[in-house]
Amino acid sequence: KRLDDQESLYAQILGASYAGHGKEQEDYTVRVIDPQHPVVRGVKDYSVIDERHWPKLHVSDVQIFLEAGATDRRSIHGYTRTYGAGRVCYLANGHHREVLESPPVQQMIVEAANWCLAPRLAALKQIDLTQQDR
Repeated sequence: KRLDDQESLYAQILGASYAGHGKEQEDYTVRVIDPQHPVVRGVKDYSVIDERHWPKLHVSDVQIFLEAGATDRRSIHGYTRTYGAGRVCYLANGHHREVLESPPVQQMIVEAANWCLAPRLAALKQIDLTQQDR
């Protein structure tokens, strides 16, 4: 199915579909709008040259923590939500190597993985691997 199809599994999991993008190389500022969110804790607003995407949200259970753009057309750049028993994190930046090498983006990728895996990691910490049956 197409990425702009609201009924696709992709859209159901993300809670959004694809609404378009700007220029391939656009210089813009990404703003942290929820500095207490675990994925962006300690991250400051940053400038980036990247392709700006516009997701179209279909659900209300998202926690938005990043946005970009000005009055021309703001875009959601990062959010989290749950889907079934899982966790989903959407990060818009990362279309070019230079963006992926930037410290704020690298930090958010690591923290997004930590946030998504937190319930599983907590469960693993409860397992005593030293007391295995032999």
